[in-house]
Amino acid sequence: MEKKGLKDKILILFFTQGISLSIWDKVGNLYREIEIYNHLADYFKKIYFITYGESEEEFKYKKLLK
Repeated sequence: MEKKGLKDKILILFFTQGISLSIWDKVGNLYREIEIYNHLADYFKKIYFITYGESEEEFKYKKLLK
């Protein structure tokens, strides 16, 4: 994947209905999944997560993201 070609692109991840970062955390998937998107953050201008969690609850995970 070429960094230069994607640096002006935005990646948006739409979560499955009813799924949130807190659910990923509760089932043990959070850190594994976040690692993938932190790696991709080196290639994209921005990455957005559209989840079904409560905003205040979801924002506590912001510190884990690049």
